[in-house]
Amino acid sequence: MGSGWMGPGPGPAVVWGFCWLFSGLFSKGLACPSSCKCSSSRIWCKDLNAGISAFPVLENSADLENIREIYIANQGRLAGINDNDVAIYPGLKNLTVVDSGLKSVARRAFRKNSKLNYINLSRNKLSRLSKKPFRHLNLSRLILSDNPFQCSCDIMWIKIRQNSLIADLKDLYCMNGNMKIPLSDMQISNCGLPRVNLSVTTLTVLEGSDVTLHCDSTGTPTPNVSWDISYVVSKNVVLTNKNSASLTLMNVTFQDNARYITCMAENMVGEDQASVELIVHFPPQIIFMGSPTLDYHWCIPFSVRGNPKPKLQWFHEGAVLSESNYIWSMIHETSNNSSEYHGCLQLDSPTHFYNGRYTLQAENKYGSDNHTVLAYFMHGPEDEGSVERGGKEKRGEKERRGHSVSERRRVEDISLGLPRVNLSVTTLTVLEGSDVTLHCDSTGTPTPNVSWDISYVVSKSVVVTNKNSASLTLMNVTFQDNARYIPCMAENMVGEDQASVELIVNFPPQIIFMGSPTLDHHWCIPFSVRGNPTPKLQWFHEGAVLNESDYIWSMIHETSNNNSEYHGCLQLDSPTHVYNGRYTLQAENKYGSDNHTVLAHFMQGPEDGEEAITDPQFYDFFETTSNDIGDTTDDRNQITSTDVSNEGNEDSITVYVVVGIAALVCTGLVIMLFILKFGRHSKFGIKGPSSVISNDDDSASPLHHISNGSNTPSSSEGGPDAVIIGMTKIPVIENPQYFGITNSHLKPDTFVQHIKRHNIVLKRELGEGAFGKVFLAECYNLCPEQDKILVAVKTLKDASDNARKDFHREAELLTNLQHEHIVKFYGVCVEGDPLIMVFEYMKHGDLNKFLRAHGPDAVLMAEGNRPAELTQSQMLHIAQQIAAGMVYLASQHFVHRDLATRNCLVGENLLVKIGDFGMSRDVYSTDYYRVGGHTMLPIRWMPPESIMYRKFTTESDVWSLGVVLWEIFTYGKQPWYQLSNNEVIECITQGRVLQRPRTCPKEVYDLMLGCWQREPHMRLNIKEIHSLLQNLAKASPVYLDILG
Repeated sequence: MGSGWMGPGPGPAVVWGFCWLFSGLFSKGLACPSSCKCSSSRIWCKDLNAGISAFPVLENSADLENIREIYIANQGRLAGINDNDVAIYPGLKNLTVVDSGLKSVARRAFRKNSKLNYINLSRNKLSRLSKKPFRHLNLSRLILSDNPFQCSCDIMWIKIRQNSLIADLKDLYCMNGNMKIPLSDMQISNCGLPRVNLSVTTLTVLEGSDVTLHCDSTGTPTPNVSWDISYVVSKNVVLTNKNSASLTLMNVTFQDNARYITCMAENMVGEDQASVELIVHFPPQIIFMGSPTLDYHWCIPFSVRGNPKPKLQWFHEGAVLSESNYIWSMIHETSNNSSEYHGCLQLDSPTHFYNGRYTLQAENKYGSDNHTVLAYFMHGPEDEGSVERGGKEKRGEKERRGHSVSERRRVEDISLGLPRVNLSVTTLTVLEGSDVTLHCDSTGTPTPNVSWDISYVVSKSVVVTNKNSASLTLMNVTFQDNARYIPCMAENMVGEDQASVELIVNFPPQIIFMGSPTLDHHWCIPFSVRGNPTPKLQWFHEGAVLNESDYIWSMIHETSNNNSEYHGCLQLDSPTHVYNGRYTLQAENKYGSDNHTVLAHFMQGPEDGEEAITDPQFYDFFETTSNDIGDTTDDRNQITSTDVSNEGNEDSITVYVVVGIAALVCTGLVIMLFILKFGRHSKFGIKGPSSVISNDDDSASPLHHISNGSNTPSSSEGGPDAVIIGMTKIPVIENPQYFGITNSHLKPDTFVQHIKRHNIVLKRELGEGAFGKVFLAECYNLCPEQDKILVAVKTLKDASDNARKDFHREAELLTNLQHEHIVKFYGVCVEGDPLIMVFEYMKHGDLNKFLRAHGPDAVLMAEGNRPAELTQSQMLHIAQQIAAGMVYLASQHFVHRDLATRNCLVGENLLVKIGDFGMSRDVYSTDYYRVGGHTMLPIRWMPPESIMYRKFTTESDVWSLGVVLWEIFTYGKQPWYQLSNNEVIECITQGRVLQRPRTCPKEVYDLMLGCWQREPHMRLNIKEIHSLLQNLAKASPVYLDILG
């Protein structure tokens, strides 16, 4: 096709001339074969007279690994690429063999050439070609044109792979007897892709049991079936049959909980795979429990493993510890892969009464575990009388909390002392597989016994104890002990002490799991990666580097610090058939790399030659060049890797293209001048391109409408999909006091702008809510400053009379809401169905997503250009803009009722606006609590009176604004994220409030508390909140360069 996989043609002859001229300077030093020319990184063999019959080999073996490109042309005696011909060049990136006698490529020809990303085998004598030499390569281009392929099952993989890339097939042919037919028309019976069939997709077993998984496949030729057990920890046996395989796991370990085990089928046409998720139930284990540390509150850290999730119970000095506003247990992080829960027992300003032993008990239906630590927060008073709080301490409480002051003094009088643990290091970094020894000694009277707690250490270990010391040797350290806290304990008759060493294990990346695409709001290719240091992740599609964009991006959803596991998704927004094919994830750190590939099929391709109506940029993003993978210095490689013989043709084509474009431009200018001079309308009346919304009828609108206005939108082209929000209502019980703008508040001369249907051109779907769909669109003739602007279009799904009345009513209401911090409503289109509302499009999407993308976690996990982390002054700038919008809504007697960061939008220069038209209920479904069949309530943002009595007022919006402030200063965390919806309702109705975020100034948290007063009339006034935030924002300058 000029190419088999599409890409740029041969480079200018001038570049080749320079390469050829300077190659002689290096040839002698490299002991180059006499029939070729060599440089430090390239070999050229194109001399027709000298000729070669085998691949060139440099005499100096030290130079082999530096070769990046081999170019062979006009070599009629070169018949094949054998197993070892190319293997000696491990750094090879570009391989060209053209206009030669090549008839075969061995199946293992490129087994050691993992860096190959460009292969050109055009104009040879290949009649058959197996896919096996290429299947492990991340190729950006494979050119196979002008070969005498025989129509057979051997080359069906080429047709399938090209179809998945929507490449031009007109230059690839095969011979069917004496008939030459296009490869795209080749039909071979009994030649099809394999399909994997699993008896189960999820299997639950008990730890220690045995289980067998069965997998069979269909396909012709009969596929080979295998199980991928690379990351299975349990002992296993695989038995294969003709077209099936069974996997038996023996003595299943908890380490395989939530493990996806993949069955693969492969024949000469292609491959397929499917996975079984293994759920392992096992009793709880307390992996780690540390001494108290002081952050904002005191924290006794712990990590617990168990499945099902263990129930946790705390004890203080043997008595059940009831949680309260001053002491509570919190899970900070959960690892789904191993059912590990990491958290804290948090204590708010504990006194000496809280000193003593703290025991954690973890229990599920399979067993229990407990662990105890000593906690010492402060000294007690110097005399016994002051121990009692005002002389009124209860006797039972004193006994529960430990020794009295007089008892402690008796211990001191006989010169006894608590032991103290001394560690040589508190953090130790080692490489997986190495050996390491830890030393621990102690002081105290009487001499304490010293020991290491190795209950949860996985690596082989030996403990040697002495009089008052102990050493721990770990042999062949495993990654499973990464981030493991190993305590050393000392104990005598007075008491005990302990201290821990944190073991950091560095190890190469492993891709634990990679699944087939699933559809939630976006398509997701799920993956789990393990590695330390954090692996760099790179995605490939059909071998080409996949650059992230607004439509496709990689996201880490969860991180387990205990074993450096990262669970995430490659997310694709509304992918078409263009995105079908192989997706490869490559994980790499300085200790090694790993990669894994899955097949993705999102939709069938078009049945005929008509082009689907869509945004061209949606496809352009996938165009790749041949140096997408590898060194950035290899631009020249791509020029020299292509065929030189076509230079003249391409120069001619370039001339024709330039002349053609110039003619088109001139014609367009003439037509434009003619329309401006003789058309009925001015510049602002020129019709845009044909609308995807096909009705052009000019029926009268039942709404009052005015001519196209002159308001310039603040949106700009480009940027990610913005969830544009306008103001519909949550389907809850109507509040008689407030319900938006009543008829009495609507202006008598309210005019809703009418927009012609032919001026609206849909680009792509943004989402769907209960009302209908939302699209990104171009709107022509909407404002005089621009011929077209990007807008968000909301369509009405229900065409009933009541729905139409509500539509017109809402349009009038929204027309009256005009403020710089409220999403702009442009107007409606009521010509035919569906009815349409047109809103402002904002470049950076919803505020919640923006906060998460510019928080510390996003900055930490980012690859390449790291996003800037929001500063405190920028957070205040965001907050005061939202408050300004709420002041305006309150002045219009409008109650929002769903104020949250997900319902605010971010434009350029950190401009923030408020809105909501229901789509967020689908995107952020976990933020809502479903009541009955249809009602969805954002209870985490609601005050007590709204939860209990469905009463919504300006004061209830003030409460929600306080929660929005909390979201901003936590970088978009979900309020009460550690609690279920029912637990949230209980907390709010009982008077508990959210804790102060770490990055939040005291003045802002005091403002939040003012919003969260239980009695509505005691809450801060919305104008007061705005004024306070303005003053705080002015005190600290805002730098707006965070947005690109």
